[in-house]
Amino acid sequence: MNKRWIKTSVLSMVALTLSACGGQTGNPDQAAPVEEVVVQNKMPDRPFIYAAQQNVGTIDPAKALDGTEMITMLNLYDPLFAPEREDGSIAPVPHLAEEYDVSEDGKTYTVTLREGITFHSGNPLTANDVAYSMERMLGIGEGNSWLWSELLDEKNVTVQDDHTVVFKLNKPYAPFISSLTQLFVVDSNLVKENEQNNDYGENYLSKQEAGSGPYTLKKWDRETQIEFEGYEDYWKGWEEDQLKQVQMKFVTEESTVKTLLVSGQADMVHSFLNPSTYEEFKKQDGIVVQEDPSALLQEMPMNTQKAPTDDLNVRKAIASVFDYEIANEQILGGSTQAIGPVPASVEGHNENVLVFNRYVEKAKEYLEQSAYADEDLSVSFMFIGDLAEQRQYSQLISSKL
Repeated sequence: MNKRWIKTSVLSMVALTLSACGGQTGNPDQAAPVEEVVVQNKMPDRPFIYAAQQNVGTIDPAKALDGTEMITMLNLYDPLFAPEREDGSIAPVPHLAEEYDVSEDGKTYTVTLREGITFHSGNPLTANDVAYSMERMLGIGEGNSWLWSELLDEKNVTVQDDHTVVFKLNKPYAPFISSLTQLFVVDSNLVKENEQNNDYGENYLSKQEAGSGPYTLKKWDRETQIEFEGYEDYWKGWEEDQLKQVQMKFVTEESTVKTLLVSGQADMVHSFLNPSTYEEFKKQDGIVVQEDPSALLQEMPMNTQKAPTDDLNVRKAIASVFDYEIANEQILGGSTQAIGPVPASVEGHNENVLVFNRYVEKAKEYLEQSAYADEDLSVSFMFIGDLAEQRQYSQLISSKL
């Protein structure tokens, strides 16, 4: 069951702000859902403060997954490729990479790196660091390693010279370059110096960073906040108005988030608050609610290995009883239902896929066709309790089932 958020995670927008890459995203004329970013229009004489309702669970690029962790990755580290932001296409473009070449059979990617990039340690960034970063991802097997686990073997990531790395895939895979937006390159020399019992530096990177990104890690209190400080020698340089001191505070209560922003004790909040909260913000002097087209989907995955959702017809019944109109209009404040798993603004979107709508009688038919037709069924639905929208989803799906 896919719906498109009215607001994408401001987390990505924060990352853009912190790394100071600039530029608006999205086409303002595109008929698409929007994301809402809230910022104060004046900066006080203190670090820029972003209030998030979710803690950062890890700062290890081989383990990071969720939005707040991605903020950390995007600001402490650099990926090989990054989404194009100038024209809103979000197509992957070279970042640490300078250019790349693909073999005729679509299985060999030769990536040339930019020269002159240094890690925060002062060590130069080379192809050895890229190869080690992929080896580390596959070796640890967590985070986004699933993107490459069936695609690459460690031995098939080779270094051609200091600035050229070669990936030999087990099979052609069209989104490979897109997947490399999630490969954050670590300082292999620094990490290897701090390895313990061949742990790929897991213990070290659970507390420290080894990146080349626009910011260094100044402080991390796992329960309250994470602090970033600008890296003066960042390879993309700095402009006069870009933020050098930034704090991301973890605030779980929405009422507290609102108070911090309205009182001027926070400068930006994320997009997982109630839509009504953003309407309140619009009425406040000194607060800007920015709305941009979004490519983010809200999905509710179902366990295909556990009864009763191991049955296709049970899954179809759940998909047919969910109230998409209420979810999009009332919970998300005006979003539209997604068509397939690929957003309309992303290459590969297909309009000609099956779309479920609320149709109770059809849901009953699906249940009758399932292996559990004569049984009373019970399902467990997990959600993020700290997020208002997630709580509302859980209430909606529970009531409709």
